[in-house]
Parts: sequence; structure tokens; C-alpha cells
Amino acid sequence: MKVKMNVKSTSDSIVQDVYEYEDKIMTFREFLEETVKITVHRYQTSKDWNERFKIFGMAGAQRADKIKNIDIDEAAENVIDGVKDGIVAVFVDGEQWEEDKLEDELPLKDGSEITFVKLTFLSGTIV
Repeated sequence: MKVKMNVKSTSDSIVQDVYEYEDKIMTFREFLEETVKITVHRYQTSKDWNERFKIFGMAGAQRADKIKNIDIDEAAENVIDGVKDGIVAVFVDGEQWEEDKLEDELPLKDGSEITFVKLTFLSGTIV
């Protein structure tokens, strides 16, 4: 099944692509794990994937372009932690999916639209 993927970062750019998944029922958590696998594979075969890789937070505190060996399980946990911590927002066909839906079945279909948004927290003083 082909899914339209949008990734929005703090640089105000939106990266769009099509991801292909097996036509099977997945939980939100399984979808995130599979998305990491696809992204890591694409990153390893093409350096043009660097921005998306960083957005997903798969590199942790390290620079994504300096990583040679990527632990896919750790990368998936980083993305899941980002969703849990509210750092990464995920929208599936316009509906936000959050931590409380990690074990719910994701209603993906051919042509679904997924949007990942990396959020930036602002801090300051109220006067």
C-alpha cells in the first residue's frame, strides 16, 4: 500500500514522498517502527534522506550524517519517545495520533496521508 508522507521541520520546509507498506493491519507503534525501518534503509542508500532522518530524531544527539551503523530498534524507540514526549506530532488523514493510541490499529489505506511535525518548545518570561 502506498502512503503519502509529509515531514515538517522547524526550518519551515515540508518534505513530501511516498512510502510503501505491506497491506496489513498495524498498530500505531508498529507503523512507527516500520516507518523507521524504511527511512533508515533509504538513508543508508541515499544521502538526500538526511533531513528527514534528523526530523524523525533517529540520530539522537549525534549528527545524522556522521552515523555509520544505525541501531534500528533504538531509532524506533527515539521516534516513539518523541511521540510520547510531545516533540513529534503525527497526523493520519488529518487526525492527530498521540501516545494513548500507540497500541490502536491504524486505519491506513492506499493513498492515506501521514504528516510528521517536529515541534519546538518556546520559553521565555511573562511580564
